[in-house]
Amino acid sequence: MALRLSELAKMPPSERAARLAEIADAAMAPRTGQAAGIAARIGALEAQYQMTSAEMVTKLRDGAIRDTEDVASWLMLLRLLERL
Repeated sequence: MALRLSELAKMPPSERAARLAEIADAAMAPRTGQAAGIAARIGALEAQYQMTSAEMVTKLRDGAIRDTEDVASWLMLLRLLERL
């Protein structure tokens, strides 16, 4: 979705606004591939530890599991996926 400034300057104001809105929307849209990759990594952790992410969060909060490197990574991935 490349747009040259020279092209933008030649557009009528309504078309210019529409194109800029399209570019802004595209920039804010989540990257489907990124979300899928993060979800796959979370799924691998769930399979490895044989619990869902919700169960892990509850067990961590209740002190049933420790905050290990894997758990910290898992939490980070969950937060990242929420942001996307």
